[in-house]
Amino acid sequence: LVGVSKSLSGVFSKLPASGMRDTATPVAANATYFIFIIANSLTGEVDILSSTSPVNPTMPNGFDVKRRIGAILTNGSANIIAFKQYGGVFQFVQPRSMWASEAFSANVAIAKTLPIPVGIKVKAQAFVQTSVPSAASYVGFSDPDISIATIFNATRSVAANILDAVIFDGWTDSLARWSFFANYSGTFQSSFCRGWYDPRGTQGGGDVGF
Repeated sequence: LVGVSKSLSGVFSKLPASGMRDTATPVAANATYFIFIIANSLTGEVDILSSTSPVNPTMPNGFDVKRRIGAILTNGSANIIAFKQYGGVFQFVQPRSMWASEAFSANVAIAKTLPIPVGIKVKAQAFVQTSVPSAASYVGFSDPDISIATIFNATRSVAANILDAVIFDGWTDSLARWSFFANYSGTFQSSFCRGWYDPRGTQGGGDVGF
């Protein structure tokens, strides 16, 4: 499929046509679309399909084999958010804002949603700034599917009255969330998501043959 061009704006039609959506529903704003390589095991035809489902796209007639190979995101105007892909690594051309200023309480884990694909687990990477007003603090995060973040997940020590920055790199749950924790009250300052890693169906997400 080298050199193939497909468009999210069109409903699926076989190559060389460019449409790839699995339903006639218009492209949604602020949505995740999963991209599949599909095949007809009898004819050997191969094509590209997009769907809002990460596991059960509506397959075109005759196509019976699929593998998810990535995900794309739309913005508030239903346009694709620009990214670069390097294998299973997806990086935003422009890092996406997660929050401008968000307070957290001492010893209380909070779930924060990242601007990444919703519906699958990915390994996200984000630039996070934190500050605490009066005492040194430990800040950490975890995959909510494994545990709610505690001091045992601490990844960074933050000095009092210092704006500190760290790159967090870890797995989210399928709702695109991390669990954050700090042992002193403070704030998350302007922070940005840089992108994510997606196994792309290599861990049980594909049918036999892909």
